[in-house]
Amino acid sequence: MRADAPTHLPIDLREFDRLGDKSINVKDAVDLLISWLTIQPGDQQRRNSARPPAVEFKWGQGIHFVGVLKQVSIQYLMFSPNGHPLRATASIYLQATPDDPKPTNPTSGGTAGRATERFDEGGKAYKGTADDSAYATFRLKGGVIAHINMSWVTRVYRDDLVTFQVDGTHGSAVAGLSDCVIQARQATPRPVWNPDEKRHHDFYADWQRLPENASYDNGFREQWEMFIRHVCEDAPYKYTLLEGAKGVQLAECALQSWRERRWVDVAPIKV
Repeated sequence: MRADAPTHLPIDLREFDRLGDKSINVKDAVDLLISWLTIQPGDQQRRNSARPPAVEFKWGQGIHFVGVLKQVSIQYLMFSPNGHPLRATASIYLQATPDDPKPTNPTSGGTAGRATERFDEGGKAYKGTADDSAYATFRLKGGVIAHINMSWVTRVYRDDLVTFQVDGTHGSAVAGLSDCVIQARQATPRPVWNPDEKRHHDFYADWQRLPENASYDNGFREQWEMFIRHVCEDAPYKYTLLEGAKGVQLAECALQSWRERRWVDVAPIKV
């Protein structure tokens, strides 16, 4: 909406005259006006966004107004013998709707879009209801900032299907599902920033691969064995119902943070 555009527009509509125009149903016309006062559900990504549907008013080439109905006044002038309205006038009061605010940074636009239509193994289409991607920023104990990006729709261009990179003042480490590489501060290169020249330096060669000192069995099998030992031998088991509740709580806090666009503290669960 332009800064010099009007914010309100009162309009006196012409008569709804069933006698002069047989195609007009006065009751339906009045009901339609009243329905435009009904508040519609808002966008879940924006608070306080619920409002009546937008109404567009045009008159010739000079008047174009988009707003919502704030007030409707109906005056019935004539009824049929059985009580049906035959003639009425209406006055409406429109209020301009402000333009939707644009996101100020990449994190303020909500969650990533999802594919509304998917296809099964037989090629049959079905409605998609799951999120394809999730992005979150966490502040951990000690003030460490962690960025977590998860996506099922990203084509892999890295060493593994999942990687974890930790950066510190004395060095960095990148771990995948089975391998880990490190780079000490003394081995960190100091390239000159010049976006106009193609880089020929092999940055992968600056990392040192750690040796494999242990072999690991299937993770699902190991957890099942831990659970069986816990049931049969009363062995320690840390993947309890409380730990699952913590995961649900974290997901709920993430959704709240997304809806309200703010940091949300994750409170300890008391049992």
